[in-house]
Amino acid sequence: MTVYLASCGDYEFSAVRKAIDNLLGSQEISSKIPRGGSVLLKTNLLSATKGPEKPVNTHPCILRAAAEILIDKYNCQVWIGDSSNSFSGHSTNEAFTNMGLDRLAEELGLKLIDFNKDITKRISISGSSVWSSVNVCESVFKADLV
Repeated sequence: MTVYLASCGDYEFSAVRKAIDNLLGSQEISSKIPRGGSVLLKTNLLSATKGPEKPVNTHPCILRAAAEILIDKYNCQVWIGDSSNSFSGHSTNEAFTNMGLDRLAEELGLKLIDFNKDITKRISISGSSVWSSVNVCESVFKADLV
């Protein structure tokens, strides 16, 4: 797996969008984006009760910028998925709502996926000293790109 990074000094939307646009526009990355395909943006929703003003979850402007670019430039279907911290007694749907992702999904036509409710597949992990296998959400396998 390869991880790509872009620097951005704050959450001002135009700056975030420019950083993500530059990142996705690089030849190495843009060649991997499935034109007209599905892209799963795996967010981090560590708290269902904290909103965007708290730096606990992936900021919604990052997801908005990435989704808009993937839709506008690559004609992708964009999915946003995660499983919020179930130990807190709050649901992933509550996290989607508190972060404004439900409104974003409605506005842009995105699909929200609660990994806690997704069908899972058990996959083997070779060479791990910790786990021999793990459950992975089916949506990860259905998306053309994660």
